[in-house]
Amino acid sequence: MRKDYPKIRFVRSGVIKSFKQKLKGREESYHYPPKKRGFYAFPKGFVEYFLVTNREPYHITQKSVWLRDENGERFKVEGNFKPSEYYRGEQVLCDHWVSKEVLRQLKRKGLKKNWVDIAQPLEDSFVGLFRKLAHVPYDDIRLCYFKPLKTFRHFGYVWSHLHTFEGFPESLRRKNWIKGTWIKLSYGNYCFAFHKVTKALKKELWKEKHKDGSFDFQEYLCWNRKNWKTRLNKDCLEVFIEERRG
Repeated sequence: MRKDYPKIRFVRSGVIKSFKQKLKGREESYHYPPKKRGFYAFPKGFVEYFLVTNREPYHITQKSVWLRDENGERFKVEGNFKPSEYYRGEQVLCDHWVSKEVLRQLKRKGLKKNWVDIAQPLEDSFVGLFRKLAHVPYDDIRLCYFKPLKTFRHFGYVWSHLHTFEGFPESLRRKNWIKGTWIKLSYGNYCFAFHKVTKALKKELWKEKHKDGSFDFQEYLCWNRKNWKTRLNKDCLEVFIEERRG
């Protein structure tokens, strides 16, 4: 790997290990897993939080856990939680309201209120499966919280969608395994391609924002460091790792 392309670390919520992917009955789409075993993650700094934390507490990936009171009972939604979102520019931010009892439990665990969400209880039984598919009364919904994101290193092969972006090196497209919307790259080639793709994306987004041709150097410096990421659709930057190496 060339020295001028920094090593990329990855981010994931829950357990960092390979899982058997559910393929049967799923329509092959953009996010359809390229292999039967593995796990999803994102490059650090380019995280789509909806995709990172969209699992219930009983899911095998263990991305969230039930939020319980002092007696060990799961908190009901009514009187304890009201979701709220607001915009800062084009970025959507959360500002949830939680009750004093919920806030007390969160502080004990060192958690933030904006990581609280709702989930439907599901028993590990045949009856529970039908409850999941049927309409669930509001009183049956409970509160959960998503576990903090984990940053990890991986130096093995990486599946990504980078070849679907402008700026992707054509030399890598010819030499590597493409399967649907995914391409399998070595870690070094992935870092090289990621740098090229994000550079092209940054240039394209700047042009879209300044179609009138105006240019302010101080604004560009601030935008170039951080702000441009708020305008980026990050779900396409997801990666799939078959087995962690690192």
